[in-house]
Amino acid sequence: MRMFDRFTDGARDAVVVARDAAIHRGDAEVTPLTLLAGCLRESHYVAARAFATHGVSYADVKARLGGQDGPCTEPHEQRVPLGAAARAAFEASLDEAFATDSAHISTGHLAAAVLGQPDDALAAVLGQLGVSADAVRASVFAVLAGGEAALAAEGLRPFASGRDARQFRRMAARRSRGPRRWGLR
Repeated sequence: MRMFDRFTDGARDAVVVARDAAIHRGDAEVTPLTLLAGCLRESHYVAARAFATHGVSYADVKARLGGQDGPCTEPHEQRVPLGAAARAAFEASLDEAFATDSAHISTGHLAAAVLGQPDDALAAVLGQLGVSADAVRASVFAVLAGGEAALAAEGLRPFASGRDARQFRRMAARRSRGPRRWGLR
């Protein structure tokens, strides 16, 4: 089982939007800031609902990112990779899912992971928007407190097999043994 298999449809879409935002900005890699923007793209996403409690929308973040909006339609010679900080956020999002007893990784988990890591560009944008990472992160967890019902609007994916479900539960149980890399390549 791969970690990406546990992403909600919304979280998967957020990664695509983050990739497109990185391409439009001319970035060489997906950054925490573009990943966060992807998490806010649709107003029904967990992350977008949490940011909305602070009066911040996708349009507000996108205005500060620059570049055009929408899917990237131009052909590209190479894939835009995840940067080291975005990769770390992916890893941390799994821990955030375990911490909230969720079998899915939503935009809320991705956003909480991004907001929990130091990033100067992200801090600058949040400062311009008049919000703090800690305050928004608390709002994300407030939305996630609704359990699986809070994630349903993002499109939940069932486990492919009983084996995958057992493997996921084992990974969650090992979480208490300390930091661990979850095999993200």
